[in-house]
Amino acid sequence: MKKRFSGFWRGKGFYLALTLVIAGAATASFFAVNSMMTHFGTGDTQSRIDGEETTPWDTQSAQQAEKKQEDVPVSSSSSSASQSGASSQASSQASSAASSDAASAPASPSPSYVWPVEGEVTQSFTGDELVYNETMGDWRTHNGIDVVSKFGGAVFSPSAGEVKLAQTDDALWGGVVEVQSGDVTLRFCGLDEVFVKEGDTLVQGDSIGVAGEVPAEAAAGAHLHVECMQGGQYIDPAKLFG
Repeated sequence: MKKRFSGFWRGKGFYLALTLVIAGAATASFFAVNSMMTHFGTGDTQSRIDGEETTPWDTQSAQQAEKKQEDVPVSSSSSSASQSGASSQASSQASSAASSDAASAPASPSPSYVWPVEGEVTQSFTGDELVYNETMGDWRTHNGIDVVSKFGGAVFSPSAGEVKLAQTDDALWGGVVEVQSGDVTLRFCGLDEVFVKEGDTLVQGDSIGVAGEVPAEAAAGAHLHVECMQGGQYIDPAKLFG
């Protein structure tokens, strides 16, 4: 029995030894590989965890940065641009409305005029028509109107203006006062007294003198002779005074 057992292992000894060597090498390789895998596996896990910790932070930072862009520069600029556009549009509309109003607004009204004296018009404006002048004994145009007034009756400025001429001794017209009122020149003749001087500024209703007689129209008695010129042409004072 013993001989058979010994004979069995004698024939198999080489292979058994080879098997043990291979098994030992495999075991050693397993532990070596496992040690290496454990080593590298731990490093990868730690690296992956580090990455997972930093990735949410980076994402959050990126999201915050995007919000800042939207909330501050983009949104504010858009809002400012919108407000600026609305403001510019409102200003443009206001300017257009103002320009339209200015364009459609009527021209400044001409100065209003009142009668310089209260009385009846005894001689009207004739324009180019000739009328007979009893005092001078000839035919001539009558470039103004004659308004009856008692001797010494007050004479008032029909409108605001500036005195351009004031004299008391004209040979044909007696006391004369000229007042510039806008583009109209008013001339009052036959003043017995003159209360103003050249350069005076008048308001409507200021007293400029008192009525007397007109030497060139003495036959008509005491009255005020009034003439008006506009654009270098005589116009009817009665139409101006209304």
